[in-house]
Amino acid sequence: METVAVVKPNQKVIMDMEYLKLITFICFLGTIQGDLIKCPSYGSKTIALEGEHVRIRCKLCNASTPLVLGDLRTNGFRINWFKDISNGDYMELLGKTGRITFEGTSLGFWPAFVNDTGRYSCSVSNRTYNIMSAVTTLNVQKNKGFCRGNIYPFSQYIGKSITLPCPKLEDYSNKEDNIKWLKDCKDNVHTGTKYVIRKVEERSAGKYLCLLSLKNGGIYYNVTRMLKLTTKESVEPFKPKLIYPVEEQIELKLGEEREFECKAIVGYKMNYYCLLYWDFTNSGNDTVYESPERFLLTSFE
Repeated sequence: METVAVVKPNQKVIMDMEYLKLITFICFLGTIQGDLIKCPSYGSKTIALEGEHVRIRCKLCNASTPLVLGDLRTNGFRINWFKDISNGDYMELLGKTGRITFEGTSLGFWPAFVNDTGRYSCSVSNRTYNIMSAVTTLNVQKNKGFCRGNIYPFSQYIGKSITLPCPKLEDYSNKEDNIKWLKDCKDNVHTGTKYVIRKVEERSAGKYLCLLSLKNGGIYYNVTRMLKLTTKESVEPFKPKLIYPVEEQIELKLGEEREFECKAIVGYKMNYYCLLYWDFTNSGNDTVYESPERFLLTSFE
């Protein structure tokens, strides 16, 4: 039978410290479980090259952070990793095998192989609770050679500036200053988190490789991202110029019918649409009737 404690107003209650800790702990866990309801069921996807290092994080939900998971660990929770082997069955990963390691709240591969491709998930548990994360799909692609990885496309107008980031390196924030940038995989053009081109030229187009080297067990492993920059011809905006009529005064006889052609320079052919319309001011006493076809939309082939 469940026991209910009744506390009268103004009554002092003395609780055992361990019981107070337990209440706080359960409340903290309840908050996390509430966040889990909002977690996306589709999970995330990570792409890596065979022979390179890759790291996937334990993500309970969007609101969770490695700091929160670290707090859970200090409160007696354990983080386990699993790989989907077939038909929804999962195999627990022991980690710390030399090649596959647990790194805080992340799972590291030193290096990744093609057969590591699969669906991974983590669980945060203690003797009472077991919280599963959304699935992370790891896709390890066969390495076809230097500078032949997955491409992140970027484009910019000639004469403008652009900042090229090294995509998806959030897990290496304390190492980003060591990132090397190679142009067309041969010329070392920069070292740092981002590569800034202050004035894009036609020759700026090409492939850019950002490379981060990490040491594990006395061996250096690469983490690379491939970017492709395409340049576009810079086109200055052109203001349309009216040619005819320009402050023309035309007299018509009563009942006379006449057509007037509106002519304007609209600029380069990239201006696909031009809006031409007539306006009038009725300063006389007579009624002026306007045609319903006031707006004319012209397109250029």
